Amino acid sequence: MNYLKIVSVIVVLLFYSCKTDPTGTKKDASLEKKDTVKVDYTIKNKIETPKKEVIKEPVIGFGNIFSTKVTTVRASPTEESAIIGKISTNDTLQITEYTKKFGAISENNDKYYGQWIKINFEGINSSSGYILDYDVSYIVDKVKSLKQRDTVIVTNEISFLEQLKSDRVFLIETDTLNFDRFSNTDYYLKNIIGKEDYYYIELGELVLRNLNNVEFKGVKKVFFTTNNYKCNFLEMRGCENFLFNNFNFYYPSSQYDYENYINSENSNAVTFGSGYGYKGVTLRSSKNGKFLNTDFNGIGIIGVDIFDTNDINFFNCSFSNIHEYPIQISSSKGITLKNIVINDNISQALIQLKENNPESNHFTSDQEIVTIENSFIINNTSELLGFGISKKEGAYSEVLLKRCTIENNTFPNAFLEAKNYQAPVNVTISDSDIRINHVTTNFEEIQAYKFVINPNETINLKIINSNFNENDWAISNEEVDQYFSTVE
Repeated sequence: MNYLKIVSVIVVLLFYSCKTDPTGTKKDASLEKKDTVKVDYTIKNKIETPKKEVIKEPVIGFGNIFSTKVTTVRASPTEESAIIGKISTNDTLQITEYTKKFGAISENNDKYYGQWIKINFEGINSSSGYILDYDVSYIVDKVKSLKQRDTVIVTNEISFLEQLKSDRVFLIETDTLNFDRFSNTDYYLKNIIGKEDYYYIELGELVLRNLNNVEFKGVKKVFFTTNNYKCNFLEMRGCENFLFNNFNFYYPSSQYDYENYINSENSNAVTFGSGYGYKGVTLRSSKNGKFLNTDFNGIGIIGVDIFDTNDINFFNCSFSNIHEYPIQISSSKGITLKNIVINDNISQALIQLKENNPESNHFTSDQEIVTIENSFIINNTSELLGFGISKKEGAYSEVLLKRCTIENNTFPNAFLEAKNYQAPVNVTISDSDIRINHVTTNFEEIQAYKFVINPNETINLKIINSNFNENDWAISNEEVDQYFSTVE
């Protein structure tokens, strides 16, 4: 009997011990049940910890890498910053920022110039990085076409010529076009000359005329060249609404080859300055044209000669190793150069306004309006702007340099120098950096280095929100009051 009482007491005690905690507080049955389904607190914590999301910046543009070299991606927009990865040929870039910072990179004893751009890039501990855009082919708006266009494939010079017509897109698969070797062949004379009246070849130069609504696009970089040292490359005459994308107009030969050529027994060549060749591209009586991702390299006299032509745009183009005028503009308005590099030219003027020919009579207005924006002008020995002579009434020029970097150039006599009998010119420099430039002069004293030589006040210069640092010339207080302002 006593045994049964003892057992009953033990059962009662066990029952109440399950219903209360050691402090005597009654447990909640629902919490007890919840605790029993937990397998492992560490697993639960892993599941509930959110994965860190990589936030990519908004994309504002696209491009491709066409170089055979591997492009390095850096942590910040300088050559000295850490390399965080690499990009291979043909990779498509998502561009998130055009930094407007220009620089150079040295590779295998060669120097490349361009703008630093920010891109989306999946690197170690990073979602973005910076590259110099010297090898980038930007993808931009095509020619706006109001008519339907067909597309043809170009594999060589013959297929290029035979398929020429308006309202057409030409996808160029060959890496070289050289029309000089076809100018006097039987095939050309019998089958091509006069066809559709869209072109002819004269002394090795290809002349395209009366073409409208056309796009010439290199699938990869197309080298438009010649072996004739006295030859122009290309002329567009009476053409409208055209685009050249991914070209390189260049002479492949060296100065040494040129000198051998003009000294040979069979040569009647004329020496053009200190260079070789003549003009790269001539635009005459045309309008609404674009040159994208295009280089003008090693051309003897003039890179691009524009006259009596309006509304021409150059984007992501370079002008280098040209021996007289990288760009010459006469009687043309709406000429825009954006995101371009002008480098390593030993020339008379980087941008020549009006031909140096006062007797010229083929211009309609003799007025030029030019905009150079977000561009890099470096390592040139030349006048910055050259001014031709004009006797026409109402002749003038207007130049705007906006967000440009002008660095390490050597100018003769002054930063800007007016010429006798030149037409008035308005020059505006806005939001730009002009630094570490030099002046050569015939004067012995360093005080002779001038900022502007403007005896007849034909240059109307306005400088807005721009920096001048470490240049050879001294800027007087009078020049500061005359030319500089902090706000427009």
